[in-house]
Amino acid sequence: MRVRRLFVLLLVVVALVLSGSVFLGFELYETELQQRERQDLEQAADQRAATLDARLGELRGTVRLWAETPDVAAHGTSTQRRRLQTFRRESPFEGVSVVAANGTMTNIAAGLDAEARGEVVGGEFGDRTYVQRALDGETYVSEPIVAESGNYIVTISTPIRRDGEVVGTLNAAFHLGDSSLFDSVASDQPTQTVSVVTSDGTVLYGPGVEPSGGTRETSGETAAGTETDTVTNGSVVVGQAQLSETGWVVRVSEPEAAVAARLQSVTYVQIGVILIVLVALGGFGLWVDRQSLGQAAALLAGFERLADGEYGTTIDTGGSAEWEQIRESFDETSERLAATRSQRRERERELRRFRRAIEASAHAIFITDTDATIEYVNPAFERETGYTAEEAVGETPNILYSGQQDDDYYQQFWETIESGEQWESEIVNRRKSGETFHAHQTVAPIADDDGEIEAYVAIQTNVTERKERQRQLEVLDRVLRHNLHNDMNVIRGYAETIRDRVRRVATDRSGGASASTGEAGGETDGETAAAIRDDADRILRKSDQLLSTVDKERDVTRVLSEDVQLSTVDIASVVRHAVSGVSTAFPAATVTTEIPESVEVEATDNVGRAVEELLENAVSHTDQSPPEVEVRVTVGERSVEVTVADNGPGIPAQEREVLTAESGLEPLFHGSGLGLWLVYWVVRRSRGTVEFEENEPRGSVVTIRLSRSGDTSRLLSVGAGRSSRQRSPSHESRTSQ
Repeated sequence: MRVRRLFVLLLVVVALVLSGSVFLGFELYETELQQRERQDLEQAADQRAATLDARLGELRGTVRLWAETPDVAAHGTSTQRRRLQTFRRESPFEGVSVVAANGTMTNIAAGLDAEARGEVVGGEFGDRTYVQRALDGETYVSEPIVAESGNYIVTISTPIRRDGEVVGTLNAAFHLGDSSLFDSVASDQPTQTVSVVTSDGTVLYGPGVEPSGGTRETSGETAAGTETDTVTNGSVVVGQAQLSETGWVVRVSEPEAAVAARLQSVTYVQIGVILIVLVALGGFGLWVDRQSLGQAAALLAGFERLADGEYGTTIDTGGSAEWEQIRESFDETSERLAATRSQRRERERELRRFRRAIEASAHAIFITDTDATIEYVNPAFERETGYTAEEAVGETPNILYSGQQDDDYYQQFWETIESGEQWESEIVNRRKSGETFHAHQTVAPIADDDGEIEAYVAIQTNVTERKERQRQLEVLDRVLRHNLHNDMNVIRGYAETIRDRVRRVATDRSGGASASTGEAGGETDGETAAAIRDDADRILRKSDQLLSTVDKERDVTRVLSEDVQLSTVDIASVVRHAVSGVSTAFPAATVTTEIPESVEVEATDNVGRAVEELLENAVSHTDQSPPEVEVRVTVGERSVEVTVADNGPGIPAQEREVLTAESGLEPLFHGSGLGLWLVYWVVRRSRGTVEFEENEPRGSVVTIRLSRSGDTSRLLSVGAGRSSRQRSPSHESRTSQ
């Protein structure tokens, strides 16, 4: 039976592999264990060297700190001596001295009697290494020297500076045997030994070394230097590290016999485990031979059919409940593979359709990886930029760089797309030919199933012609406004000339004979002059209205051409400012206000211009004297309403219909209509609404509704119905002029 032969062969191979692994694993593990032991010893030496460096660094810092004390520089004074005695009491140092810049010791605190101290103070110490190094501006840790007591002494010296000049050295000494310097390097492993050796081979700490002093090395080991690698000395494995502060070497060693003992124990365990596995493998083989080979053969045949692509295949195993479960799982897997193949083919068809759609798109599309390297470009990209796919793939979008976007643009761009958001803006690109063009660009991240960004897709639409048309319209708008202003100023000048001449003629004739005689001809000339003056005044008023219309047309054009940028606006402050301006411009008007202290909305920066236009329309187009206007700011839960009510003739139905029905501009070519058009588009671009209704008993009520700051909802529809309002009497004020 093929399956049985294959299974027996498999057991034999497994047994041979495991047997070979025993011998090979033993050798490899022995080498690995030795390397690991050496690495552990090196790490232990590094840690202890770092600990000693840190401790010596603390001592160096202590000496430097005391050297900055002003009293330490008072050479030969009792103040200096008391400061040194305090330093000795409050620090781990056994003796402290000061040597002046000329090399003379000026003071010492070391527990000496008066005679011994007198022999030292005033002595010449300028030839000492630690003094010379400190006078050169260095904080120096000396090599250990043997004192008369046999104890090793280390001196730390540092310069004493006053006004930036070295005026002496502060020298602090401590006994190695009496300090706790080496307490932290003791090994917690019974088989490991730790020693500290100087550069000349003196053992400061280690087995057999008395706390009061060191001893010279007698073995063949290298005492110091820059050597830090693990070394083997006879039957001992050694790890060593050098101190950066002093050049001392810390050594951690362990006998190889201890390593070999651990290796032998582990090897015995391995051999035992492998023997157990072999026995279990043999038993398992016997059980499988009796219970599962037939079922395995059927299962194997089923897998062979699956391997041949016969998805949807089913098998009949029989046997135990477990094999029945296996059969069901196999059949289910086979059916899933068949469904997956169908789905994959459908997905491949969809991907082909998407690719054809992208390649047929008129928009330039390219895909980059997360490092901005281009991976794909469509034909529109090639046509638009002049770069072929072979030239673009592998490059970055910098090949399109025109230099017209600053660093802030790209910083915001990357912050946006790397956070998973979509970026949309206009950009100026440069073609391969060097020609620039404007493009509207949308860049979106492509994430995998786990949400991790794996690529970016960019879609660019050439908007150069649109930008040119916009510039042409702006130029045309400026030319028309300029010419209209000039022509209307000429007309206005002629009208003023006519009116002034009529006045002069009337004045001259008022003193003539006709005035005194009351002839009919004089009265006729007066009536004619009055009529001419009235006509001239009408020309002036119409000229002013047309000039105002030109200014409002400019505002409307600017509002429609600017990009929408919402910001937080204190609408209460904006309304108060508008009311103040109208009250100043129209002192005869009575303006009643009901405005809270402060309320913030989301709007464009032009919202104040819209409020001013509403107030000016309400006052200037009324037929009542005096004009009466009521202004209210009502705060709702999610929105704020600005209401302007007047007692004028009301807004014509035609103008309201044009606004609410979003009709064209033509019916509004007069002052009030164009002003309302400006109001409408400013509010519309602020994501708000404008509503119109009749006032009682006469007049109009215009309500602007804006979203409160922080509210994500936006009011997009424009209606003409009534809305409920609430008054806030606590904020009511009245202005009567």
